[in-house]
Amino acid sequence: MRNRLYLVGYPLGHTLSPQLHRSYFEKTKLPLSYEAREMPPGKFTQAAKAMLAEDDFLGCNVTAPYKKSIVPFLDELKGDAELLGAVNTVVRRAKNGDLVGYNTDAAGFADALGAAGKKTVRRALIFGTGGAALAVILALGKMGCARFVVVHRSSKNVDAARKLISTIGKKARFVSLSRLNDFFEWAETEEVFADASGLAAGEQVPGVAPAPAEDNANADSEGYDKGAKRFDLLVNATPTGLFPRAEEAIADHPRFFHLFDAAMDLVYNPAQTRLLFLAQLAGCDTISGRKMLERQGARSRKIWIREFRAQQKLRE
Repeated sequence: MRNRLYLVGYPLGHTLSPQLHRSYFEKTKLPLSYEAREMPPGKFTQAAKAMLAEDDFLGCNVTAPYKKSIVPFLDELKGDAELLGAVNTVVRRAKNGDLVGYNTDAAGFADALGAAGKKTVRRALIFGTGGAALAVILALGKMGCARFVVVHRSSKNVDAARKLISTIGKKARFVSLSRLNDFFEWAETEEVFADASGLAAGEQVPGVAPAPAEDNANADSEGYDKGAKRFDLLVNATPTGLFPRAEEAIADHPRFFHLFDAAMDLVYNPAQTRLLFLAQLAGCDTISGRKMLERQGARSRKIWIREFRAQQKLRE
């Protein structure tokens, strides 16, 4: 009987997933187990192959840094996973034993926003370009968000984010985190935020080099995102602020959060990150990453339980 489920990632000392899933399985009296299974980067390939080959393996969640690394071990990708090239849920099919990858992050993110009353997002700023950030971009694109500012610490995953934004037909500006910090330091001293209109179109930020041509590949011709404008939503899709480094925030400029109506941090441990604390002080509506964790987890369970019950029927 295939009934064992895992969480794969590294590190996993912060995770709440086992607690959430075990509680559900106990409540519903389903004979399924769920365990965290840390896989250090140098041992991932060997450990993943061993896990997937276990006779009682039903499925797993996959978290950072392996949402893309797991893909070569799977037989098929479904739904959002195919578009994103990133998987957070794996299940073994009852009929033929194929390993199928899904991504419930985008839908879980949209579910969390909806539950918080955020039905429409037209303009968003996202920190990060990894698998979680791509899921956020996809979800917001489906919700009608037309324009994005994507802030990246390095250029490692920028091409994947560009490709996705182009595929879904949206506009984006890609900004280095260091340049963003320079801008807000200058904006504070110049009292840019005293006027909601921010910089005039085309006005140059003193001390900040103009964005390179590739950073404006999807920008429009009217000075899109050249000044301080309001956003419907800020999303942190990086691990900054995650336990045990909960004192960190990827942005902490005093005036930064006044640009946003709402802020969501995908970090869920602690429930209120420093980023959300600062956003709340600035008057933003805040959404904890735990809301997304719960909802993407519920979607993962539906996938596993469906195949578990199909397996039971085949054995009858």
